[in-house]
Amino acid sequence: MRYHDSPLVNKKPRPASHDTSPDAAMYFRRLFFALFLCIPWHVYAWQTPAIDMMAQVPAVPVPDFKGKTYKEVQALAIDPRTKRSLFANITPIGPIDGFVATQSPEKGTPVYPGRSPLVVTLEPPKPSPLQNFLQQLATAAQNNNAKKPRPVPDLYGKTRSIAERMVRAANLVFEVNGDNNGTVTQQYPPAKTSVEPGTTVFITLGLPDSTVPGLYGMTVNQAAARLEQSSLRLGDVIGQQATTAIVQSQTVQPGTYLPRNSSVGVTVYSPPPPPPTTPTVPVPDLDKLTRDQAISGLATAGLQPGGISGPDAGLVQSQSPAANTPVDRGSSVGFVLAIPQVAVPNLNKSTRAEAIATLAAVGLKPGTIPGPGAGLVNGQSQSPPAGTQVDTGSLVSFSLMMPQVVVPTLLQEPQTEAEARLGVYGLVPAVTHTADWNPKAVHIVVAQQPDAGTVVDVGSSVAVIMGNAPPPPNWWDRLPFWKWPGALGTLSLLGWTCWKFFRKPQLPAINGHKQPNQQKQRSFPPPAVPTLASHPVSPHIDIGNNEEPRLSFKITLHDSADAASYTMSKEPTLTRKG
Repeated sequence: MRYHDSPLVNKKPRPASHDTSPDAAMYFRRLFFALFLCIPWHVYAWQTPAIDMMAQVPAVPVPDFKGKTYKEVQALAIDPRTKRSLFANITPIGPIDGFVATQSPEKGTPVYPGRSPLVVTLEPPKPSPLQNFLQQLATAAQNNNAKKPRPVPDLYGKTRSIAERMVRAANLVFEVNGDNNGTVTQQYPPAKTSVEPGTTVFITLGLPDSTVPGLYGMTVNQAAARLEQSSLRLGDVIGQQATTAIVQSQTVQPGTYLPRNSSVGVTVYSPPPPPPTTPTVPVPDLDKLTRDQAISGLATAGLQPGGISGPDAGLVQSQSPAANTPVDRGSSVGFVLAIPQVAVPNLNKSTRAEAIATLAAVGLKPGTIPGPGAGLVNGQSQSPPAGTQVDTGSLVSFSLMMPQVVVPTLLQEPQTEAEARLGVYGLVPAVTHTADWNPKAVHIVVAQQPDAGTVVDVGSSVAVIMGNAPPPPNWWDRLPFWKWPGALGTLSLLGWTCWKFFRKPQLPAINGHKQPNQQKQRSFPPPAVPTLASHPVSPHIDIGNNEEPRLSFKITLHDSADAASYTMSKEPTLTRKG
């Protein structure tokens, strides 16, 4: 009979179709729990060391840069492990050709590569003994030259400040008389006279000359007021001095330069009263117009040009009658031309096209332009210099030069990052491969030409040699030694957990007798002596399908307590011999 049919076991029978053991559910729960324990160890053992190594970058002590040049600082500020720049940027303070006097951070300060800036203070290089000797010779030559006679500079027409600088530059004494707002009208000793150093030069300052304005068409009072504005006086008046008398001519032509307080005579006449039907027109404003534009504007207004003085290429500086003055149609209007001056703009670091456009915007023209067409303007080569006052239409010359940059380091970088870095510096990458190139491997920059820190022109080509990146180290090589105890402990715990949850469960006890475990043999009491109980066998023999005799019987084993422990219900195989 079956185990659950035994009268010795007080247990409800199970259906014959249910083949799952009573502890199957517990077995699967333990299996899932063990798998759950394996997942964190897998992540910890294979991924955590790599992540920790990427996050924990050791700090590098700052080298000693004192006494080094700026180029040497750039070459030394490299991380020896990654060959990348040790600092985010390097800021020099002082002459670029000097030597480092101080640095921040100081020597030995630990920094993380690529995160901290470096500031270095540069001092001019100390002169060599040969330079000191040459300086002493130059000083002695200057002292000898200071004792020699020298010519008196020409100071005529100069202002007080300019004349004083010229006199003191010639190692002479300066003494002035007259109006400080004027210009030099007399000097003693005369210009180019050889005198001893320390000689006193006497100068006399007078007010600058005044420009005679045009007085045509003005009344006597208007002419006197206009001359007074120009620091001149009204002289003899010829003609009938009626209230309506106007100036017909003047003794000095407009635009002539005269000393201040000089007199200008005029000739006036009393024109007949205009007919009532004669219309009047306002005089147009001719300020800043060219000669042809002024004449065309007068013709459009029904007027004609009168006295015109000054250079033909100039612009209108003054006019007579004044703008918006009502005059008869056909009247004459005089004006004075003068060439305006503009300040030369600063063209430093401009392209050729930008410099030409800047000059054209202020009315200047480009002169000689040597240098490469793709370069930038060298501000020191600009002639005249920036800020100089020159006439409109003057030529401004300048030279072009290519800007230069320092080649960055590209080692150990992928191709895309290397090309992007060169693009930031305005350089062109030329990518090549090493002889052992493997298309399936990870590639990094293994060499570059020119080397990092080399100064080249913008737009230059930089050879970038790509090679195969070395394979990553094994996880146990990347695992720090101080983590090995934790890893071994975790492995031991995992093994014990697997043994605990995957061993075969013990058989249930029968009538208070505990069954032995099949996985692990424990110490048990002496085995029971089984007895074989015989049962009567029916005398008939069945013939099976294969025409063999089949005998049916049952065998039951009993222990020393006469308890049925096992029941063999399977028929044994009988073999007929002979």
